[in-house]
Amino acid sequence: MAENGIDIKRTTNPNDLKGWNFAGRVPEISSFADQPEWTQLVCEHFGTEFVGFHTPLQSHAKGMAMFSVNRSFLAGYHGKTAPLAASGGGLLSNSAETSDALMGAIEGYSKAEKLEYVLLRLLEPNPSAQARGWALIDRYFRFLIELNHGTEHIWDNVFRDKTRNQIRKAESYGFDIIHGGAELAGELSSVVLRCMRDLGSPAPDIGFFRNLADSFPETVRFIVIRDSGKPVAASVITFFQDCAAVPWAITMSEYRPKCVNSLLYWESIKLAVERNGKVFDMGRSAEGQGTFDFKRRLGGMPVQLYYYIFSPIGVKPHIPDGTGKLSLPRRIWSMMPLPLAKRITRRVYREIV
Repeated sequence: MAENGIDIKRTTNPNDLKGWNFAGRVPEISSFADQPEWTQLVCEHFGTEFVGFHTPLQSHAKGMAMFSVNRSFLAGYHGKTAPLAASGGGLLSNSAETSDALMGAIEGYSKAEKLEYVLLRLLEPNPSAQARGWALIDRYFRFLIELNHGTEHIWDNVFRDKTRNQIRKAESYGFDIIHGGAELAGELSSVVLRCMRDLGSPAPDIGFFRNLADSFPETVRFIVIRDSGKPVAASVITFFQDCAAVPWAITMSEYRPKCVNSLLYWESIKLAVERNGKVFDMGRSAEGQGTFDFKRRLGGMPVQLYYYIFSPIGVKPHIPDGTGKLSLPRRIWSMMPLPLAKRITRRVYREIV
């Protein structure tokens, strides 16, 4: 297909995009989720469809976009870039004209396939989306901490007295702090499942976290905090270029008075500095969420994310942000016994991928 004189090819094979290394050439707008391997992993694990668009490799116009396309009972028939990623990604180009051509191809595909909507989740504003009338969701932010000056600078100049005292308090309990990869997937999954169940949401299953670590052995690490052998907090850290990001960081509610959540982020930051990271991305939060204020108090600088929605049929999908009261399905899930939640979480979580 040709859009604005630029040849755009569509593919359902992630390998067609893996030779680009395009994300490595545009660091200011790229993220871990710009890698085709990320979207491929999510699609293969949860049974959604990978759809990509790209210009020919030999073309002067360079660009690509990729989606997870999901037929969901809860969320409708839709496409989404950077599925499960805390910040965003999934569309890169070397010019405004190429970006506009990709947007046109996405619109044409969504109309032909009768998608209810497409959600484009980006780190930067996209003028083409704005010009084409895509609706902007502007309530999401990621939180960044600069790492250039090391952990001592962060401790002394970024953290407040209260944060330092909270970390000292958590350290006084003598928790065990374990770093690792796929071997920690079970403990990580158990913490995420329990905490997300309490919040009324399904969670990625143990198999997803194990596949994540196996697929990115050099750039994904897990941290688990144990109390007398019991996992009580855990985080996932991804490394891409100079950015270390935390798509999952969660602490059991009964351990928050012991400030374990502050200790977890501190351990994640120290690991990021050890790995020569320059920026620490604390992940996404929406205004009004408790995590929004927590990350800001921890020293994170809020940076807006740009989520654009296109619907060929005029649908205005509800994108839950964790604020407000629990809906009936979420209340039901929050009361579900953990063994049952563990058994069915993968099938239910697929509905919101």
